[in-house]
Parts: sequence; structure tokens; C-alpha cells
Amino acid sequence: MVVLAVTWMAKSGRESDVAGLFAKLTEQSRKEPGCAMYQVHRHKTEPRRFFIYEQYKDDSALEAHRAAPHFLQYVKKQLPKVALASGAGALAGGLPSLAFVSHQHATRRVALF
Repeated sequence: MVVLAVTWMAKSGRESDVAGLFAKLTEQSRKEPGCAMYQVHRHKTEPRRFFIYEQYKDDSALEAHRAAPHFLQYVKKQLPKVALASGAGALAGGLPSLAFVSHQHATRRVALF
């Protein structure tokens, strides 16, 4: 199982655009055979902050997600125009995150993507 915790901050005034992109991305991502969970949360008191929790069955499923047309369209092309990667897991180029890979409830290692 590969688990990702991703945070994006909408640019001021672009909150609705970001919410709309995540709605489309959620719908398409959940249809992927290797996607076990794709859940977007919007911060209760900071409406510009979005937290995305993702689970994929393995590394191949995650790579398939990253190569999917909806990921390329929404995450690579459109999202960086209206939001910024946020948090300690943010990487250069506007893409976030931290991936946690766990094996049988025992070991957990952290890897940046």
C-alpha cells in the first residue's frame, strides 16, 4: 500500500477553481483500478487550504495515476495556475508531497516523489 498526504493552498480568490479541479480529479482518480482511496478535505477555518489523502495498492498503481490523462490535465497543467503546493512535503516545481509506503502493518518508510 502506498499512502500520500498532499496539501495545496489556493491562490487568493481562486478557492472555487481549486475546489472544482479537485472535484473532477477525485471523480476520475477513484475510477482507477489501483486507487484504494482518494479523499479531498478543505480546511474548516482556512478555506484556501486543501488536504488530499490518497491510497494506492502499490507503486505501479501510483505511477499509473501519475500518468493518467486526468492527473496530467488537472495536477500538472491547471492546478499550479490557481494553487501552490504547501507544507513540508512540497517540492520544487509546484508539486507536493510525502509518500508513505507500508508493508503488512510492520514497516513504514518515507520517500519523496
